[in-house]
Amino acid sequence: MTTGTRPVALRLLLGMGLVVSTAGVAVTATEVPAYAAYADCKSPQRLCAWPDANANGAKFEWGGDWSGTCWNLIPSQNDRISSVYNRMSRKVTFYRDKNCAAPGGADWFTLDPGAAASVGQDPFPWYMNDAISSVYFH
Repeated sequence: MTTGTRPVALRLLLGMGLVVSTAGVAVTATEVPAYAAYADCKSPQRLCAWPDANANGAKFEWGGDWSGTCWNLIPSQNDRISSVYNRMSRKVTFYRDKNCAAPGGADWFTLDPGAAASVGQDPFPWYMNDAISSVYFH
């Protein structure tokens, strides 16, 4: 079934935030629509982040076992995080610089499993607002 020039299934995928390559392979996007609440980070073993305080804005979400990995944020996420929720079973550390580096010494904070924080709330310091560039999964 088609409408316009795109099949309905393709239009649904694009509307859900999926990216489709010219080869026809669907790749899930990293940004998922959020409904302004920490409760929207429902799945276990997930790390969720939002570009605005108090879990507002389009939700970023990471899942899977990333233990021992430093993840540099992609351009659409870099320097855009203002609230976070750690649903993983391990601690997660957020860094101001890429490659999980803290040359300034204090340009990082760690979030315990099950914890959520918004900018200015312990342990999320105000100076890290919209300044996170990498994440380390313990």
